[in-house]
Amino acid sequence: MTWDGCCQLASAVPTDTVACKHRCLVTAQIWERRRRIPSTTYNDPLAHIFSEFDKDGDGHLTSEEIAEALNSRNVEITPEQIREFIRAADDNNNGTVERAEFPQLIFHMAIADLKSVQSTDGGAA
Repeated sequence: MTWDGCCQLASAVPTDTVACKHRCLVTAQIWERRRRIPSTTYNDPLAHIFSEFDKDGDGHLTSEEIAEALNSRNVEITPEQIREFIRAADDNNNGTVERAEFPQLIFHMAIADLKSVQSTDGGAA
C-alpha cells in the first residue's frame, strides 16, 4: 500500500476534526515505522504476517484463520468484528482476504483499535 492509499483509507473513516488530525498523525507514524524495518529482515513485513495468518497456505485468509491468529496473540475479537473487518477489506467480495487486501484489513483493525482507545479515555487525542 502506498502512502497516498493509506491517506485515502484514513480519510474515508468518518470522525471529528480533532480525531482526524490524530488519526493522520498516527497513520504517518505507523507508515514511517514500517518503512524503517530493515529490508534484510523482511522485504515486506505484511507479507510475513500474512503468511503466519494463512495456515493452509492457499493465499486467502478466512474468518477462522484470522480469529485463530489474533486469539493466539491474545487479541480479543468477536466473530462479528472479524466479519466486519473482512467486509471492509474484501475488494473482490469473495468473503476472504487475499494478500493484496491484507493492508486494508490491518488498517481497519488499527482504526477500530484507535477508536476504542479514544472512547475509553474520553476521546482525548
